[in-house]
Amino acid sequence: MAFFLSTMKYDFIISGAGCAGLSFIHYLLQSPLKDKKVLVIDASDKKQNDRTWCYWSKSPLDIHPKKDQIISWNNIIIQDEASTVNKNLDGSKYFHIKSSDFYDEILGRIKMYPNIEFLHEQVKSVTGKPGSAIMVETVSSGSFECHQLINSIPNLGTTMPQPEIKQVFLGWEIVTDQACFDPNAAVLMNFKNLFADKVNFIYLLPFSEKHALIEFTVLAPESEQEEKLEEKIKAYIKESLGIDQYAITFVEKGSIPMTTQQMPEPNVPNWFNIGSIANCTKASTGYTFYNIQKQCQELIARLSYESNAFKKTERSPRRFRFYDNIILNIIAKWPAAAPAVFKSIFASNPADQVLKFLDEETTLAEEIKMLSRLPFRYFVKSLLHYGKY
Repeated sequence: MAFFLSTMKYDFIISGAGCAGLSFIHYLLQSPLKDKKVLVIDASDKKQNDRTWCYWSKSPLDIHPKKDQIISWNNIIIQDEASTVNKNLDGSKYFHIKSSDFYDEILGRIKMYPNIEFLHEQVKSVTGKPGSAIMVETVSSGSFECHQLINSIPNLGTTMPQPEIKQVFLGWEIVTDQACFDPNAAVLMNFKNLFADKVNFIYLLPFSEKHALIEFTVLAPESEQEEKLEEKIKAYIKESLGIDQYAITFVEKGSIPMTTQQMPEPNVPNWFNIGSIANCTKASTGYTFYNIQKQCQELIARLSYESNAFKKTERSPRRFRFYDNIILNIIAKWPAAAPAVFKSIFASNPADQVLKFLDEETTLAEEIKMLSRLPFRYFVKSLLHYGKY
């Protein structure tokens, strides 16, 4: 991979080298497009561990980095003050990825491809040119032309909708001398009454008995101040875990939009949005990584064989957006009911069916069977007082 610019014209420009942009490159290098001239532009040099991603699967995905050092769990936990659901994943596992490992592996892999160049820069604007060419202007390195643009940068050319509900989180990876974590199960949701009027929970990934990632998450219309989230994490570590001494080795924070609104499509030919800005974030859970993989593979296939390459498609079937919207309605209007809803989804159904449902890969018959086992009164109430999110 050359880190200098040998030409001003490219087959592809990839604006944004995060999860979506680098996933696209990963699949491009396995396709007939691997010899195309590609420019990757990102405001970061991608040398920092800035976030973590998780997904569930029977086996590690092909894109998973460092396959000899994979961290995963066979069990997941959903709990509140009243009860705990400890669910074996029926042969699947819950996999964890450090973003720095992901960046290193894919950027290292493309060093073997001199047709791919990387520019550490900020994209300023994008405009269409006559003849379907696209011009990408950077802040300080000039402009570059491409035939096709693959973009994952928000608000580039179009304004993204502002969701009414956000998943705001702050996470600390800590190491302690006390053996206080169970490394056999990942805690997806430990619902706490730390904000009485909002859905909030602890997310905990135990890497060993003394090492874990602990995140405090709030689902609410407005963002929370980071200081408040820090207070909640500190209180949980001290009061619930009984830990007084620990070292913080990694911090991550973010705000994930939770919405069933369809993101606007670019009005420039040959411009494709991918990732979160192309509806890859599951509206009711915030999970994105697995959906990005499916989207990138589909787009590469379409571009490789020019089969409806420029046909715009909805990533999420309408009925799944309907299910998600019912849950978002409960989160927004009756936050105290949300823990029971999430717990019942896992408690009342086989794990493999729940995971398949969350990946939006179930049939309508399977969905009816699953939903019939849930506390129906919450869903009826949500339908009677329906709101669009």
